[in-house]
Amino acid sequence: VGSPRPTRIPAFIFYRCLSTAGNKPPFSKILVANRGEIACRVFRSCKKLGIKSVAVYSEADADAVHTRMADEAICIGPAASADSYLRIDRIMEAIKTTGAEAVHPGYGFLSENAHFVEELEKNGIVFIGPKSFAIDAMGDKIHSKRIANEAKVNTIPGYVGEVKDEDELLKATNEIGYPVMIKASAGGGGKGMRVAYSDEEAKQGYRLSKREAAASFGDDTIFVEKFVEEPRHIEIQLLCDGHGNGVYLNERECSIQRRNQKVLEEAPSTFTTPEIRAAMGAQALQLAKAVEYQSAGTVEFLMDKHRNFYFLEMNTRLQVEHPITELISQVDIVEEMIKVAAGHELTLTQDDIGVHGWAVESRVYAEDPYREFLPSTGLLTTYEEPVGEEIRVDTGVAEGSEISMFYDPMISKLVTHGTDREHAFAKMREALDSYRIRGLRHNLAFLRALCDHPKMISGEITTKFIAEHYPDGFHVSIERRFPFPPLTRFLHSFYFGVNMYMCVHVYFSMNIRLYVSLAALSLVPLPHILELNLLHIADLYSLVLRPRLSPNFPEPPTISQGLPMDPTQWEALCAGVLTAHFGAMEAKSSLAADSYASSIAGEDETVILKFTTGVVLEATKTTKGGDTYVSIKALEVPAPKEGDSAPTGISPGEVICEDLLIQSDYKEGYPTCDVSLFKGGPGGIQTDAKVQILETQAPDYLVTFRGEEFQVSVVDPRVHELSVHMPVVVPMDLSKMVLSPMPGLVYSVNVKEGQEVSIGEEVAVVEAMKMQNALQAPSNGVVKTVLVNAGESVDADQILIELE
Repeated sequence: VGSPRPTRIPAFIFYRCLSTAGNKPPFSKILVANRGEIACRVFRSCKKLGIKSVAVYSEADADAVHTRMADEAICIGPAASADSYLRIDRIMEAIKTTGAEAVHPGYGFLSENAHFVEELEKNGIVFIGPKSFAIDAMGDKIHSKRIANEAKVNTIPGYVGEVKDEDELLKATNEIGYPVMIKASAGGGGKGMRVAYSDEEAKQGYRLSKREAAASFGDDTIFVEKFVEEPRHIEIQLLCDGHGNGVYLNERECSIQRRNQKVLEEAPSTFTTPEIRAAMGAQALQLAKAVEYQSAGTVEFLMDKHRNFYFLEMNTRLQVEHPITELISQVDIVEEMIKVAAGHELTLTQDDIGVHGWAVESRVYAEDPYREFLPSTGLLTTYEEPVGEEIRVDTGVAEGSEISMFYDPMISKLVTHGTDREHAFAKMREALDSYRIRGLRHNLAFLRALCDHPKMISGEITTKFIAEHYPDGFHVSIERRFPFPPLTRFLHSFYFGVNMYMCVHVYFSMNIRLYVSLAALSLVPLPHILELNLLHIADLYSLVLRPRLSPNFPEPPTISQGLPMDPTQWEALCAGVLTAHFGAMEAKSSLAADSYASSIAGEDETVILKFTTGVVLEATKTTKGGDTYVSIKALEVPAPKEGDSAPTGISPGEVICEDLLIQSDYKEGYPTCDVSLFKGGPGGIQTDAKVQILETQAPDYLVTFRGEEFQVSVVDPRVHELSVHMPVVVPMDLSKMVLSPMPGLVYSVNVKEGQEVSIGEEVAVVEAMKMQNALQAPSNGVVKTVLVNAGESVDADQILIELE
């Protein structure tokens, strides 16, 4: 077992719980029956209390952070959860082998499995959570709803009982009235849940929810209830002991969800009042008392626009989003869980619980927001967390860690705390701008956009926020001109010191031949990139093609044509790019030819910035009294497609800024730079921005601004003029193809060759990270070829079915 990873709980947190310094630890050794960030979180509290820790891990997690962080680690099986983390017998064997006295389940996996708790109780092992009967009572959502009614807790109207088939489902949905929520009785975490607005949607949702529930929870029981429209998801955190004491630790607002999976949470809520908080807390405690609950638990409510609230479910475990409650209540929830499990009484009363500032949590996922948030897998080739006194990062990964298809794609929980909501969100924006993740796709740009959304800033949110404000996904893609834009952009803007014209045949694995014309320009030397005697095909391959095709250099996304960027934001972004460009040029000016060095030292220089969106800007640098001023003019702005918004908020020919003073701390090779912009010179209107410099292979720059990656070519004006002569490769027609949207396993193939299908008909289901995705026919037609079978592994964009 390797050395533990350094703890990252910030020093500013003060917990009200009594110190255990000098006291005997509640347990001598605790096994955590989980993985990833939640296992690491529990290990930190164990270390704080002087308790030895035990990790369990699958073969895929042999080198995981949680495996190395614990005092001991035991392998419990293969990568698949069903063969490892869900195997009660193997976890029981690990407990016996290590001599652990207690087990913390974390969340997910076996955390709400009453049979697991019964096994522990039978063997004299303490479960750090509620008793098995409480889990059994609240784990079944049908049964829990009955108990809630008896405890006089407000409940949602619905069909009380199991829905056994599609006929019974349709009978229930028509009695309740659409829209309805189809839910797995044993579900949680957004899995096994579908909203339906019609009979057809209800039947498909029933099938998918049933399969997901069986795969995730081992129980495919389904029920249905009325879907509350315009709801807010507000939950109450409870702490109860075995002596009849209980407190509620305020509320959390968890309305920002996608597919019923929480994305961004905050505490407290902007929508509650002290009176409503007290009423919700009282009902939550009534429900806990009805099942003799002890340990930490969460009662989830839906609240309508009139502030009426209804019981949704009770999670009999530690919640993913517990850190924001810890920050505003100043209570270490995991520590309290351990003490309660050891038989201690709570040292807290309700009067001790206050609201200390505001906290926000962003769930950082390995998923691609540009492709309907599909999971992304791979290695974290770069991973650097933001740091600061008011920033907390709960994670179970490090640089070099792998995000696999077998588990939840969460990378971390990024949490910020402030004196008020505005302060907490300002810290979140700062933290997101500083977060560096490379090697796979992630959702930092989407999280950053959420923080800037006017409705989010005003607190006008519901659980439909993402669906309403991003109905077509996070962006509307523009057509890609080339199969590998970074390569072709790099080549078509490549400088040479002599006149020449050549054609390079580049072969790709998909058997597409790309003819790239390289127009070489005279009198535009680039001595800081390579010497003229290196201009051979072999060297071109080794220096350009090979790095660009390596898995370690993933293709940047095509930036959203719907990305709302006003001129001020463009100023900040362009200032960052130009800072990197001019800074790199000046740093290397000693290597440059005299003519080039003199241009750097001169008063004026004009360059063209070409973005992957098709936006082209002209930037002119002027040096006045040792200060750098820039003027930026828009040359080309793509016309939006029908139904799309304008891409940037700027128009062709528009002068975005004139004589903008730029100050920056940029240093060549450093990953980030802070840029200050002054309109009107020193002492003028100031705007500050942080830009990440990911790649600086001039003339190409890959930068991140506000979570968004931008690939920019900074070229000589003459290069830009000649680039229009580059040939355009027509992409492959995929209109008759069904592609896998992500890496995963083919769960089922529902058609065969020669079968007629209709547009929208379900033809296959692909499963990854415990979520199932139904794939539909793109058009009416006949199945020409079925290229995969159920059970096969597939890659993202792999063709599964072809129509004719």
